[in-house]
Formats: sequence, C-alpha cells, structure tokens
Amino acid sequence: MSVCSRRTLLRALGIGGASLVLPSAVRTRPASAGGATSPQRVIFFVTQHGPYDTSWRMAPNGASDDVAWERDITDVPQADWSPILAPLHRHRNRLLMLDGLSNGALLNSPLTQYHQSGRATLLTNSHFVWDDGGDATGGARSFDQILADSLATPGQQPFIYCGASQGPEGQIRPISFAGEGSPAGIESDPVALFEKLYPQRGMDPSAQLGARSIAQRQSVLDFVAPQLDAFASTLSGEDRLKLEQHGQLVRDLEQQLVPLECGEAPAMPRGDDLEQFFQLVALAVSCDATRVATIQTRQMTGDEFGHPGSDVHQDFAHIPHSPEMADYFAVRAEQFASFLDVLEAIPEGNGTLLDNTLVAWIPELGSGNHDAHGFEIVLAGNLDGAFDTGRYVYWPRDQANPSITPSDYNQNWGNPVGPPHGRLLVSIAQALGLELDQVNLGTVSGSNGIDVNLGGALDRLTARGG
Repeated sequence: MSVCSRRTLLRALGIGGASLVLPSAVRTRPASAGGATSPQRVIFFVTQHGPYDTSWRMAPNGASDDVAWERDITDVPQADWSPILAPLHRHRNRLLMLDGLSNGALLNSPLTQYHQSGRATLLTNSHFVWDDGGDATGGARSFDQILADSLATPGQQPFIYCGASQGPEGQIRPISFAGEGSPAGIESDPVALFEKLYPQRGMDPSAQLGARSIAQRQSVLDFVAPQLDAFASTLSGEDRLKLEQHGQLVRDLEQQLVPLECGEAPAMPRGDDLEQFFQLVALAVSCDATRVATIQTRQMTGDEFGHPGSDVHQDFAHIPHSPEMADYFAVRAEQFASFLDVLEAIPEGNGTLLDNTLVAWIPELGSGNHDAHGFEIVLAGNLDGAFDTGRYVYWPRDQANPSITPSDYNQNWGNPVGPPHGRLLVSIAQALGLELDQVNLGTVSGSNGIDVNLGGALDRLTARGG
C-alpha cells in the first residue's frame, strides 16, 4: 500500500475542508489545490422565498447596518452562527457569504408580483417580459446559459437545468432562459436526467444503488487505516472521540455517493429527488460531462421543516422575522451543506471537486415580504483561488435607486439600495476567464433622472477588506 501524507489523510477524511475541528491537530487555511489543468465549473442552487436578515445575518458585535463590514467566519464557533446558516459551519473555510445586494434589473420595474419577476430576472439581469398567461418571464438569455455557451466543449452536455417543476404551490416559474420569453427546458425527473447522461445503460427506472455495488467499493477509511491510527495516537482523548465520530459520518456519506467511474455508467443514486439531483450533478461535473448546472427547488411542505399542516407561503413567508421561516431556510442550508459534502468528498488533482467549482445558493427574493433589494447569497468553493473565502461580507443600502413606481410590492421605492447583483455575475464570469463587463442590462434608468450602472465586477470578493 502506498503511504499517504498527513495532509492527504486530512483531506481524505474531510478534515482539511474544515468539516471537523481538532484543536490538538495543527491546521492551516486550505490553499487552492486543484491545479490549473482542472476544469472550472459553476452550479446555481435556487430556492423559493426570501429570508429575513435577523435570522440570517452574522454581524460582528457593534456593526452598523449603515456601513460596510466583513467578518472572518473561520474561527466563529457554530453556536455563534445565525440560526439559518449554522448548518453550513462545517464548510466555513469554503464559504463567501454576501449580504445586501439588490436585484438591479428590478430597480425601475412596474407593478408586478415579485416571486415571478424575481425568478425572471435573477439569472438574466434583464427586464422581464410578459408571457401569454400574463405572468413575468425572462427577457433575455440567462447567465447560466451564457456561461455554458463559453465553457462547453464538444461532446458535453452544455448545461444541466434540473429540479422541481411542480410543488405544493403549483407550477414553479422557471429561473433559466434560452432567450427572451423562452424558458430553458427543465428536467424534473432524476431518472430521466440519469438516462440523458448515460443513454447506453438502459436502466430499469426502479433500480437503485444496491448492496453489491456498495460492497465492491473500498472505503477511504480502509485505505488510510494505518495512517489514521498513527494520527489518532497524536490527539487528545476528546479529539480521538471526535475523529471516530467523524469517521462514521464519512462511511455514511460513502454509502450515499454515486460510484464515480467516468468510463462506464454507474448505478442510479439513492435518496429523494433533490438528493438524487445533487449526486447526478456532482457526477456530471466530476466526469466533465458538463460545466454549468442550475438546480431549482420547490416550496417545502410544513412537515419538511418541522411545522406539519402549515402552508409556508400563506402562513409564514410574509411575516417579518418569522421564526418558522428561519426553520425553513435552516433546512435549505442543511441541504446545501449536504451537496457541498458530496463535492468535497470527490478527489480531484491535489484537492477536491469543490476546489474547482463555484456553487451559488441564491434565494429568489431578498426577504419574505417581496423585497428584491436585500439579497443574501452564499458562494461555496473558489474556482481555484479566484475568491477569498471564509468571510461574511456586507454592503449597506447606500446607492441610488431609480425606482419611480410606488406600490405594495415595490418595498424600496425611492429608497437607497445595495450594489446590483449583476456585478456579482460579472465577477463570476471574469473568474472563469470570460471577457464580460456586463450581463445583459448595463444600465437602469428612471424618469427621476437617476441612472444605475449594473456592469463591472463586484468589489470585496478577492481580497479581505478590499
């Protein structure tokens, strides 16, 4: 058996990714690890509704909402994390949390229902248009499709757009668009997505990852057993117990992962639809079958976030600072964390798949009361060092707002807003090597004489305090 280094051992166990903290082990902040030859990927995870900042925000003591601030989250104990974001603690070194961005494409929008217009503009950064049914829909090609146009290579799926198309709320409005008024086709059946990725398999739709396939896969813990024993002997008793418990979590995760054998079709992953989509997208990007993916969710039922019999939209979503909505988004955070677990468990180069992937969790709204201009977004991974992770970055609402239409839905009519989210899209594109200075809309103008520039890269993503 080959001998692995201490660093390799820590990475294999997920410790290098900060999923386990052992005070008696020497730890350093992970450096970019994938290497220049690894392909770069982007995955968008879009969820319904919007969180309230009181249950999301992680402001340092004494911080004011009126000034910009940032916080190093790598040494913040989980008990001090916000109720919503606490499930992401194990990935803190890989995270860049953004707070205070505005949906620039909606700054001067007419009266509309923000669930629809939010989804129509979030990835297009363009004015929406009305479809034949009188609903808001995308007014331009969406950012995921624009990235796929540049990143896809011959023989690949240019992009994957998957997730729920129906939920308790009925039909789910699209988030990804091929062009003006033209939603991209979504794959809402994990089995159908599997068959698109592996048309040669001819899989029985009822087939699942069976005991025989699991038994044939050697655990990473078995591979590093001698080194693990030696490493454990250097730890305190408390940390040895933590390591044993973490080892069991690694074994449990291995039982859920798709066998990553890119030369042949694997078995269909287990789990619910969202878990299967997570694993199929991870498989596709790890085998370079695609480099861009968008996963959208449905509205959860009350049973799924601890409030049986409730309707999240009617009962909780519009109540300011609702503790039930904190529960709702905490479940979404745990789902997002579980997806990052899968990506970080897949070795690539000298690091993991997450090192060369940017995963963006984007709620459709800034808050449950239809605020489109207070977005909280979580980025995970850093595209081999493109972004400075391990931070929470906040922008105040201090920029001009050209909105001129007072309405029940336009919560920020005439009030200052944060920087437009289109600049984040530009930053992502530039990190991928694309020469873009704007995504669709470059400027939003109002009859009040205010023009807002939506182009250029977003500040403070690449350097602490910069």
